Amino acid sequence: MRFLAPWQTMAVGMALGLAYGIGEHLLDLQPPRGSRSFLMVHDLVEYIVPVALGATAGLLVSAVRRQIRLNRSLSTQNTKLKRQFFTQTLSAHILHEIRNPLHNLAAVIEDQQRQFPKEEAAMLQRNLDRLKRVAERISRWHALDESLDLHESTPLRAWLAQFLADQVRPQLEQLDIAFEHRVESVDVQMHALLLEQCFVTLFNNALEAAGRGPQPRSIVLSARMSPDRNAQVEVEIRNTGAVYPDAVLAVQGEGPIDSSQGMGLGLVLVRRALEQVDGSLRLTNQEGQACTSLWIPGRRQ
Repeated sequence: MRFLAPWQTMAVGMALGLAYGIGEHLLDLQPPRGSRSFLMVHDLVEYIVPVALGATAGLLVSAVRRQIRLNRSLSTQNTKLKRQFFTQTLSAHILHEIRNPLHNLAAVIEDQQRQFPKEEAAMLQRNLDRLKRVAERISRWHALDESLDLHESTPLRAWLAQFLADQVRPQLEQLDIAFEHRVESVDVQMHALLLEQCFVTLFNNALEAAGRGPQPRSIVLSARMSPDRNAQVEVEIRNTGAVYPDAVLAVQGEGPIDSSQGMGLGLVLVRRALEQVDGSLRLTNQEGQACTSLWIPGRRQ
């Protein structure tokens, strides 16, 4: 709601006071008697007093409203600070709880690794690496504040190249999954941390689904300016192997589902991250493959 400025409330008060003075003068059935100078002073007082009182009342109303707004703002900021403190404390606690057992598990697995079959040892190592990356992301997010520009422009091809090299290529080699990508030179209006949150979840889902399928296994990534949506970059990830269950397709990441495949809450976070920058998500199964389509605001480089 927009409040009037102090001079506006004062002007309204003066206008009301003047209207009151004029009305009283017109309705005065018994005009005062006296000398000419007395009548002039009387008329001035009859107008000036209501106008002055109206201006004063307007200023008082403006001051009260300003104080109310200030109190609300302070209350909102206080609530926001409390929530931020709680979030930071909670994330620090979660980070601590992840790192300690992760370190202990890594030490035990390293000692006993030779006793595990090769495939089981590789699976354990992949999951340990995944947990380490989660801890690293929580540590980075913990240091962020509300000044972060979620719409920060990111060169998608360069960012994806680094992301794939760091977090996807080793798993592709371990699972013997062929990977193909076609990415145009585009910038997306989405901060790199949000991109990472989305693509980590989507590639984890694609790798798990493709890894359970028979050979040949493959994941295909494409990114281009959308032909149907103005100023939107369309990103598509397809994988062989397991397709999206009907329950996942019905919900489309708008809420969590009960799933043993780990594709419920992660997709909710992906959708919410995209919605932060006015993006969108669509899940489909096409020609026996799971297909994830993202639309992110962007432009050609």
